[in-house]
Amino acid sequence: MVMNRREKILILTGSFGEGHQQAAKAIQEAAKIKYQNVETSVVDFMAWAYPNLFPISHFVYIQGVKAFPQLYGFFYQKTYQPTYFSKKLNRMFSVGIKKMLKLLQTEKPTVVVSTYPFSSSIFSKLKESGLTNVPLVTVITDHTHHSYWLHPCTDQYIVGSLETKQELIRLGIPAERIASTGIPIRTKFLRKSNRTELIHQYQLESNLPTVLIMGGGEGLIGKEFLTTKALEKIPCRLQLIILCGNNHRLRRHLEKNLIHSKHHIVIKGYTDNVEELMAVSDVIVTKPGV
Repeated sequence: MVMNRREKILILTGSFGEGHQQAAKAIQEAAKIKYQNVETSVVDFMAWAYPNLFPISHFVYIQGVKAFPQLYGFFYQKTYQPTYFSKKLNRMFSVGIKKMLKLLQTEKPTVVVSTYPFSSSIFSKLKESGLTNVPLVTVITDHTHHSYWLHPCTDQYIVGSLETKQELIRLGIPAERIASTGIPIRTKFLRKSNRTELIHQYQLESNLPTVLIMGGGEGLIGKEFLTTKALEKIPCRLQLIILCGNNHRLRRHLEKNLIHSKHHIVIKGYTDNVEELMAVSDVIVTKPGV
């Protein structure tokens, strides 16, 4: 008896920004629920393809964003629309076709889903070269149509809003190739939380307005934003939960400098239970993305 090969979804992501990875995990969770007989695999392509170079490039990227945000903003805006400059810069970053082909031969997927723009770019070039006909689905993890996400051999786009869909249509992408679903979120955000139990669990004060401050997985929060002088100007006493992510230097700085604040302050590093902290918060202050 001939057995049909089991279908497989290969989800490509990147850790240059925690949101790409979380979207990939959300897609994997949803796929396992809806397609129980389909195998799923999540691969951080840059880390997989360049294990020795990746830690250095990741460090340089994060430090560059922290030290030179204006330069990052300049290149972001300069490449926002598909232009000659954005296409040239995209080609420079889209190295790794041989590595992508090797991954494809190893994983043997039925479909590739990408939550990282440069993974989409490399895979699109692989298709453009005629080296594969595996369908490519790009999940845009921002409420934007930045040119880094848009590649000619993409079979389907998943976008976060109708506005983004309309922008892609304006750029010439057929409407039937775009699905507006919202940005994928983890299934744990769908669970109901008991606020009273969570307040006790995290040793919080139940009678204070609670503000959750997040800077993403890399803890991109300006130190000037959270100083004792700035916080003391707030007339009422608050409860501040500050998530520093993997930014250990920021966490040590805040623990040292906010120790005498009048507010009840809880400082944490990276957490995988952010949905619980959101459930106990009245207001969330965070960044739009990197």
